[in-house]
Amino acid sequence: MSSSPDARSRIEWNLNTILSGLGLLVMVLGGGYFINDQQRDIGELKDWRVDLETELKDRRGEVEGKFGGINARDNAQDEQLRKTDALANQNAYRVAEVEARGEALDSQLNDLSRQLNDQSGELKVIREILNRIEAAQQRGESQPPQRQR
Repeated sequence: MSSSPDARSRIEWNLNTILSGLGLLVMVLGGGYFINDQQRDIGELKDWRVDLETELKDRRGEVEGKFGGINARDNAQDEQLRKTDALANQNAYRVAEVEARGEALDSQLNDLSRQLNDQSGELKVIREILNRIEAAQQRGESQPPQRQR
């Protein structure tokens, strides 16, 4: 077997070489498609993320606005509650003062009633004495009756 210069320059393509070449070509094209598909998915995810962050910022602003109103109402209600509590404390103090004055007035009225009863008893005794003096004067006695001891 002699090799001729023609045979060396001639490239032989057998089935294995063709299949290997086609496999390499399919793998390169498949890898390119896969990388392109991943890049497209990553781009879509980035766009979705940006849209979601924008929507969340908008919603956060809405929620903060709603909670700001709620917080303002809560603070106003707290202030109103403090005022109402202060008024209730003032009213409780006033009621306690009125009750204390009522008790003092009741005590004074009881003392006055006791004094009137005592004076009433003394007036009865004085009236009895005066009646006896009058009766004695009418009988002609010049001296008042003397008490028996």
